[in-house]
Amino acid sequence: MEKKNWFCGISRMRIVLLMISFALILSSCCTSKKSQIKNNTLSEEHWKELKYVAVEVFLPEGMAGCSYLLKLENETILQPLNLADSLKHEKLELWIRYHPEKKRMSVCMMGTIVTLDDIQYRK
Repeated sequence: MEKKNWFCGISRMRIVLLMISFALILSSCCTSKKSQIKNNTLSEEHWKELKYVAVEVFLPEGMAGCSYLLKLENETILQPLNLADSLKHEKLELWIRYHPEKKRMSVCMMGTIVTLDDIQYRK
């Protein structure tokens, strides 16, 4: 008695189409989150799950040597090294991901020096 393969009755073309369909479904799940980030349609909880923090841009008054700084919701101050000029506006609200710079010094002496890894506008 001869053993038959499990896909005996299915043509190779159908198997290929099935595999392509499965791959497209998987890729659409991954890109939907990316497009939500790009279009800024995520909820506040989702931003926080993605390790973003909410900040407000401000220019400290009377602080010589300080440029625009970022204030977190808990009043922590960050001194970004790479904040683009187009984002240097008072009260601009952003979502950011960042990492602290350990061996950097500044004449500002206000806040933690950080490098911004990603920046998104807050709505």
